[in-house]
Amino acid sequence: MKSQSVLKFLEKYNLKIAFAESMSGGRLASELVKHAGASNVFELGLVTYSNLMKEKYLNIDSKTIAKYGVVSKEVSEKMALAIQKLAKSAVSVGITGNAGPLVQENSELGEAWVSICIFEEIKSYHLQYKNLKREEIIKATTIKIYELLEQLLKEKIDL
Repeated sequence: MKSQSVLKFLEKYNLKIAFAESMSGGRLASELVKHAGASNVFELGLVTYSNLMKEKYLNIDSKTIAKYGVVSKEVSEKMALAIQKLAKSAVSVGITGNAGPLVQENSELGEAWVSICIFEEIKSYHLQYKNLKREEIIKATTIKIYELLEQLLKEKIDL
């Protein structure tokens, strides 16, 4: 997986990373800490699974969630920005989605929004997985996020 490549890249440039996870349930953090050296780059990971915890720990306004839905670009961006500020990290990721089996209001099964913030720049991605089981959706999302992280870090920093 690309997580080791991301870790090595962050180490090379002495950058810190933080995760605000919902649908992935801590999988991003878990994947990173499997590798030696994670303590050099990993600052903070929060799993804010419920809307209430997103409000409490990430200061995401309930009105934003009500207006756009919890599985939305707006919420994932606010998650990424909030965790970056909290951890004072150069890089952050916000992930919210619906891995099923129940469909949430304003979202589809297998849908996720991911926001990656590097320094002051944020990019958001809409992921959609069809015909996958819950665990497969979470795994596919984790893999894709590390692929996106590697790509963005190389574009932004490794010129």
